[in-house]
Amino acid sequence: MPIRSFRQTLPRYEELLAELAAELRDPQERADDQHPLILVDTIRQTGTQHVYVVWTKWPHLSSQRERSELIMEAYEKAKGVQDALKVVSAMGLTPDEARRMNIEL
Repeated sequence: MPIRSFRQTLPRYEELLAELAAELRDPQERADDQHPLILVDTIRQTGTQHVYVVWTKWPHLSSQRERSELIMEAYEKAKGVQDALKVVSAMGLTPDEARRMNIEL
């Protein structure tokens, strides 16, 4: 029997992916909670990056793994493979989760 890979279709995954990729391509200044806040911490010595996306829409993806995968896929779509390879960690957080981690919004 052949072994096949599959990707589980998560509710609203493609919609969230498109929104995040658009924001990464063309960041906008917004004063509302409906759009993602993207924070990039670049390590000067290595050029690697830690990416945090604070967004009220994360509860649609409950696990951190799902959120991280979506961020990486959106990053690759928006910035290309070479830039995506610089990202060593990607974390999706709700505003409350970010505050609990002492991440300034």
